[in-house]
Amino acid sequence: MSASNQIVRFLRANPHGHLYITVGYASTAGLAWLNEHTRGQPVTLVIGNAKKTYFTKATTAARSSALEFLARPDVQVRNWYRTSKGGDPSEAHAKAWMVWNDRSNPAGLSVMLGSANLTKQGLFHNVEMMALVTGDEATRLWTEMHNLISKSWDINVRIERYLAASDDLVQHGQHKEAIFYQEETALTAPGDLTRHGRHSERQASLGNRTGCARRAVLLVMGLVGLVGSLIALSVLLEALGS
Repeated sequence: MSASNQIVRFLRANPHGHLYITVGYASTAGLAWLNEHTRGQPVTLVIGNAKKTYFTKATTAARSSALEFLARPDVQVRNWYRTSKGGDPSEAHAKAWMVWNDRSNPAGLSVMLGSANLTKQGLFHNVEMMALVTGDEATRLWTEMHNLISKSWDINVRIERYLAASDDLVQHGQHKEAIFYQEETALTAPGDLTRHGRHSERQASLGNRTGCARRAVLLVMGLVGLVGSLIALSVLLEALGS
């Protein structure tokens, strides 16, 4: 049984409570799938590593549904990712689905753990294992989920930008994606020159230097011409005088 079928069974058994999900990776197709299967159910999704590449290749229908999911008032998409001083990344790599139908009743907590990411491969193609967890272990996992969410941050807008770049890429080719990358760099690194900015500055500098050199050459040529004319006039006057 595919991971998608097992998750659908879990969602059908828990249709009313707030759904909490954590995965290592997600994609446009994964968000679209989740949107179709959670209409009317609040969702908080934590993605460990929200790579841009997972959101820039998708069908128009999947992109549209993913954008609808992000725009829903009952949806939060969050990120948990860290980089140490030594440059080693640490990301939330857990895969868990939780619904607490009744906060006052611990028995109302439903938990499913598994290996599937929220991607097309994870949902439909890979060999994944999913299992229900109950009792005290489920409560412990809920505490871990709560701590994870509390230390994560919202990334709805970032993923919306990724999806917009995907749309531009489909319509206008690589040039639009390059422009988007420059704009994104400017947003994430204020005060720094983007690659486009540095390129333009170098081009302007080269243009200025080329213009200066051209003017200098013309000036020298003018001076040479003037000196030549004066010498010729002097020789002519001397000849007339003799």
